[in-house]
Parts: sequence; structure tokens; C-alpha cells
Amino acid sequence: MTALCEVCEERPPRFGLGFPLSPNALPGLPDYLRGECLWICTQPECDLAAQRRAVKAAARSGIKLTKVWRVHVFDEPQFKE
Repeated sequence: MTALCEVCEERPPRFGLGFPLSPNALPGLPDYLRGECLWICTQPECDLAAQRRAVKAAARSGIKLTKVWRVHVFDEPQFKE
């Protein structure tokens, strides 16, 4: 996981957005994209930009992406030290 959002590079990431790891989840997905994700913050514009990147990456492989996968959702810390 990156230290900052991979889109805005300003805030800590809260989740990954990308592609499934399972080979049967998205038939035709090339191996180099399988399980890949962008670590992004909760800003709507970062989420939309990451979705656009995922759609473009899938399209380059001839796949029409109909949904994105959100993985590794991290909650806010319950307390601060």
C-alpha cells in the first residue's frame, strides 16, 4: 500500500480500487492486471479518476468493464495516541 493516494497524492489511502485476483472473476483479464489496484483516498474525484483508469486499462485488453472492485477497505482509527 502506498503512503498517499495514488491519484491526488495528498491524503492517506482508505481502499484499493482495481481488478479481482481470481482468474474466473473476469474472464479475459490479462495476468498483469489480475489483482492490481490503485490505492486511493475517499475523495469522490479520486474515486472517479481511478475508475476511469481501470476502465481504460481493461479496454486496452478488449474487455468492457461493467464494475470496479474495491478491496482492502481501511477504517478510520478508533483512537489517536
